[in-house]
Formats: sequence, structure tokens, C-alpha cells
Amino acid sequence: MGKEQICPRQLFMLIISFELGTTIVLGLGLEAKQDAWIAILLATMVGLLLYVMYTQLFRLFPGQTLIQFIPQVFGKVLGFPLSLLYLSFFIYLAARDLRDLAELIIDAFLPQTPLAVISLFIILVICYAVFHGIEVVGRVNEVLLPIVLIMLVLMTILLLASNKIHITNLQPVLGEGIKPIIKATFPLAVVFPFGEAVVFGMFFPYLNQPSKARATGLAAFLVSGIIISYTTAVNIAVLNADIASMATFPLLATVRLIDVGQFIQRFEIIAMFLMFIGAFIKITLYFLGVIIGASSMFRLPNHRSLVVPVGLIIFTSSIYIASSFPEHLEEGLKIAVPILLIPLELIVPFVMLLIAYVRKWYHSKITNT
Repeated sequence: MGKEQICPRQLFMLIISFELGTTIVLGLGLEAKQDAWIAILLATMVGLLLYVMYTQLFRLFPGQTLIQFIPQVFGKVLGFPLSLLYLSFFIYLAARDLRDLAELIIDAFLPQTPLAVISLFIILVICYAVFHGIEVVGRVNEVLLPIVLIMLVLMTILLLASNKIHITNLQPVLGEGIKPIIKATFPLAVVFPFGEAVVFGMFFPYLNQPSKARATGLAAFLVSGIIISYTTAVNIAVLNADIASMATFPLLATVRLIDVGQFIQRFEIIAMFLMFIGAFIKITLYFLGVIIGASSMFRLPNHRSLVVPVGLIIFTSSIYIASSFPEHLEEGLKIAVPILLIPLELIVPFVMLLIAYVRKWYHSKITNT
């Protein structure tokens, strides 16, 4: 696995697919009502700062993954359990995304199919991708991402042809001031999905041009933020802010309204396809991050031996993570965000960077004296 490489273009496209992930279908920032698209653009700006922090850690510890340099920063006593916590965190996020995708498929196409059957099929496909490694995933994504963008363009054309886009639903801009936008941005729209890019700390060493990790990722963040903001604005323009905020899958509700001449109708396949590709890449990267990290921590010679057990854990967790989808969403908002996402995506990386700089300053002071 150590011989695998991805190029900057593949990293760029992987980050876009990862950031779109489940976000593009689930919706984001809708607490800000018709100004949700502004909240997402603001969150993107904050996300850029987070990504700079992640890449700065990589520059301080070149050639090492997140799991490898955590013990160097905190020492073995604190570093080992913290590394295990990050691996568990990635498994948890993968399980959540698997549940999101399975629920969408059930909602849109297979309402009578058991959740476990859908989830099992998805995780088997993902296990196959993970078995072949990050290089193959990067190549596959080069084919999938352009299809996603084409589908978004097609969706817009069909909605315009259906006369379903009403710009008045996006007005008035800043009608309730800046406060609702700030509230929708921090912390939720920052940590989900932008803060989740902390997992790319597991893949920077595989970049064949490490010096381009920062510029490539920042460009990908900007593109991702614009796309998410755009789709959110379309959802609101079609559904209005109140309906969009109440919908479980706003994009699915939007494409269901496509009706061109009473002939071209019910394009749920667009929403499913967009989420399947995004979630597939996102879960695969979390999955890969876990087996790369575990192989490093426990010095396993072959990462492939972990594919089946980790896949089984993700599959089982996705089923038992919540008894219902509303409970699953509520758990994400009230438990996952404050207890896991904020500490592991914001606080711990910042503390690591601070400690690393203090140590660097101290060592340089000792050397000079």
C-alpha cells in the first residue's frame, strides 16, 4: 500500500466528491431559511482555514499520516488512545454515511426492502474498492465526478423546463439579518462537511507531489462550497425555505417536482445517483483511512486482511446506530457534533499544531544557545 500514489488532480477530485458526499442531498444551512446558500459560502471560507491547518500539520510531519504523528505530538501514553479514537471516529462517520445512503434508496425506490439488505449490498461494493486501494479509488473517481456534475446540470435544465425555479423564494436576501446565517454556519455547516476533511491527513503521504497538497485542496474546497451553495439555492427556489428545511432529503423532494410536458417526470434517479457516488467515495475514504491507520499502529504487513472485519463493523454500526432515521439525524446534531466533530476536527488539530510549533520554537532556541 505504501507504493500507491495519487496525483494532485485526483486529490482535487476526491476532495470535491468527499465534500459533496451526502451533503448535497441531505441539505445544509437551512436554519438560515432563504439565506442558507450564504451560510454555506461563509462555512466554506472557514473550511479553507481548517484545511490550511490540516496541511500545515502535514508540512511539519512530512511523509506521515495523521495516526503516525499524533504519538509524536502527544507522546505514546496519550497518542495511542487518541489515535484509536480517530480510527473509531472514522468508522462512526462511515457508518452514518452508509445509513444515510441506505435510507435514501429505501425512501426513493425500495420502501419494502429491509435496511440490512440495502446496506449489505453497498458495503460489499465499498469493500471491493477498499481492497484495491487509494490509487484505484482515485482513478474511479475521475470517471464518477464528471457524471455528478453532468447530472447537476441536467437537473437544472429540467427544473427550468418545468418552470419550477422561483427566484422570489430566495428573497429577501438577509431578510432577518446576519444572525441566522452565523447560527447556521457555526458549528454545523463548518464541521459537516468541511471539518470532516481531517481524514485526508491519512492520504497526504500518497500524493506524488506533496508540495501541491495545500493549493489543490483549497481549490477543491472552493469548488465544493460553490456547488453545495448552488444546489441549496436551487432547492429553496423550487420548494421554498420552509418546505426545504422540513424535507428529510431536500434534493429528492426537488427532483420529484420535475415535470416537462407531463412526459418527463419523477427524476428521483438523479438524487439517488448523486448521493450514491458521493457517499460511495466518502465511505471508501473513511474505510481506507481506518485500515491505513490500523496497519500502521499495529504494524500489520498486509492492510487487506482488515477489509472484511472493518467492513463488518461499519455495516453493523450503520444498522444499530439508531432505531429510526429521524433518531439518526437527531443523534448527529445533538451528540455527534458537540462530542465528536468539534473536538476531533477543530480542537485536537489546533492543539497539535500549537504544541508542534512550541516544540519547534523551543528546539531552535536550545540549538541557538
